[in-house]
Amino acid sequence: MKTFELAYGSQSRKVELAEKNLLGELIMHDIPALPDMAGSIKTALEKPSGTPSLAEMLRKRKPKSLVILLTDHTRFCVYPEILPTITDYIAACGIPDNAITFVVACGTHSFMNEEQRLKHYGETANRFRFEVHDCRADNLVDMGRLKSGNQLYLNKTVSEADFLITTGILNTHYMAGFSGGAKSILPGISGYRTIQVNHAMVLDSNVNLAQTVENPIFLEMREAAKMAGVDFIINFVFNLQKKMAAIFSGRLEVAHAQGCQYIKDNYSVKWREQADVVIASVGGEPKDKTLFHSQKTLNNTISLVKPGGTIVIFSSCKDGAGSEKMANAFKQVNSINELLQFPPQAIEVGVHRAVASARLLKHAEIVFISELRPELLNRFFFRSTSSWKEAEKYIVEKHGLSYKAYVVPNGTYFFGVQQK
Repeated sequence: MKTFELAYGSQSRKVELAEKNLLGELIMHDIPALPDMAGSIKTALEKPSGTPSLAEMLRKRKPKSLVILLTDHTRFCVYPEILPTITDYIAACGIPDNAITFVVACGTHSFMNEEQRLKHYGETANRFRFEVHDCRADNLVDMGRLKSGNQLYLNKTVSEADFLITTGILNTHYMAGFSGGAKSILPGISGYRTIQVNHAMVLDSNVNLAQTVENPIFLEMREAAKMAGVDFIINFVFNLQKKMAAIFSGRLEVAHAQGCQYIKDNYSVKWREQADVVIASVGGEPKDKTLFHSQKTLNNTISLVKPGGTIVIFSSCKDGAGSEKMANAFKQVNSINELLQFPPQAIEVGVHRAVASARLLKHAEIVFISELRPELLNRFFFRSTSSWKEAEKYIVEKHGLSYKAYVVPNGTYFFGVQQK
């Protein structure tokens, strides 16, 4: 018998598993932190990929207005430590403070208050002009149609900038393939309707975690970034201790592709055969506060389980569903298939999470061990159990005594790659 302590809220839950049932414990590889973060940032600005140095570009272009895009408070980033190095470098290139505007690329996320702004960005928030993007603003700029027919509306300040720099975190993403790169533009500083139409492509079979080839959501984001005129990107990779491990900078297409490959090569867990069962923790607080945020673990682990298999998720969900639109979408239908038949115009932001969940549920059954009411989980087509003991009893009934299982202690920070 092997015992695992899986994070659950602010505590943990015990899982005891017979050796004969354990196919493996899958834990993310950690990446060493950069020994000199400030020095590494300067090097990234001096020696980018696909472009001259940022200094050379700025001295040649002499922009009167320079905009830097930032992720919002829902994304971890050590901006108080990062931004002074970047702004000092830009200042040394002859760009005055009053020529620089920071725009928070928050997409459809809620606005930040003053306390959140200062905490997330540090003193830079007081030194420079800051703007939080409003996806429903009445002064968004119509940039024209994307190839899909989607109308691209962008933040006015960004569209009028002489020089545009994006920053962000590089990680896997269940719709865009990877975060970072063009996501700073779409959804980051796009209009709500543009974001909604883009996210409505979630049902396309090429929309998958870590997939960019023929992924229509990724490709449209990349097209939007080109139309926006991104001049330079700075994307960061953090390790499991939330320390900066790598920086990718320069031309968007080149630097982002290098970062994606770096994650595939250095950050993935290799596995060979699919299991009957996957037992995963979302990773405890704050990642498991809602059902909405727990979905990342489902997206990250779905490929590990056989079709018709079972995923057992440990997630407290003490704050409930986490998305009213997602919850309402589930309540409107009587089956998973009805969700999968939603027309694109009905897949609003938030609803896309319900549709994404339906895709997962077509592949495997999902069992939650959480604080959510069983009737609510059942309404969302998930199964509810109160403990691992109860869940395993059901698993044995379904898969037999010889079922095979993977254990994933932190599903939020998990990226698996199958070895053929």
